[in-house]
Amino acid sequence: MPVTVFRELRTRIYTECRDDLHMSTGEDTLDLYLNEAQEEYARRTKQLTAELAVTATGKAEHPLPDDYLECLRFRLADGTDIEPTAWQRLVAEKGADFFTATGTPEAAVFDFGGENTYRLCPFPETEGEAVGTMTYARLPQANTLEIRDTDALVYYALAQLYLCEARSSLVAKAVNYLDLFRRQVRKAVR
Repeated sequence: MPVTVFRELRTRIYTECRDDLHMSTGEDTLDLYLNEAQEEYARRTKQLTAELAVTATGKAEHPLPDDYLECLRFRLADGTDIEPTAWQRLVAEKGADFFTATGTPEAAVFDFGGENTYRLCPFPETEGEAVGTMTYARLPQANTLEIRDTDALVYYALAQLYLCEARSSLVAKAVNYLDLFRRQVRKAVR
């Protein structure tokens, strides 16, 4: 079932490519491309953010939210910011025992253990204690229009349409639309 919030964008896409394509592509496929476009835009620009209140669980590892992309800031309850750190660097600087120590966190490690977890080192031992807040870049929710740069979304979807046509005469158009998408992204990260 087509997503209502994408109606205007689908119309722009159909209008833009009607002379080149047979437009057998359905609305559901266009919605898929628009969702992909939003994800790619969010990954590259990190414009969509969320905050996560962190409380001590009595364990070192904490689950990351499903929409997590990257930690932008980790602020402890006392207002101190701690940097995301690679576990190899932490071991080199603090030693392996640092991972099992308890106390006030000095580092947040996002590349240790499970793929969807992070670890505070040392980790707070008192369960339920407010530790701080993590601000993170996030993915958009599917089938919602969260990216305001709709031109970029249309360019991405058009590039996908032209690429899927598999006609050599349309490859240049696909590349052009991908370049336009990338330009929009670069403008957004400046």
